[in-house]
Amino acid sequence: MKLQQLISQFGGSCEGDESVNITAVADPEKAQTGELAWIGDSRYDDVDCQASVILLKDDQVAPEQHSATALWRHPMPNKAFALTLSSIHPENPPEFSGVHPSAVVM
Repeated sequence: MKLQQLISQFGGSCEGDESVNITAVADPEKAQTGELAWIGDSRYDDVDCQASVILLKDDQVAPEQHSATALWRHPMPNKAFALTLSSIHPENPPEFSGVHPSAVVM
């Protein structure tokens, strides 16, 4: 999914390349190229984030060491992250095979 699609669906702004493709979300410490990482607080300031996209709050300073091609700024990054997670990794509905032949409604 392209970053520009996520921004058009969930809002926010981009600093960098909006056309970057996101294939997964990951922890900032383990993120790789093609992934999105949400940096929610200062404990990740010293992390060398390798994600292609870093999600930040509007007024948050980006980490000094990162290789992101885009910074996605959002007023509510926790909400944007949750919505992105459900878009990129949708839950599979449980299999439903119908009503069991021995089922009885009373």
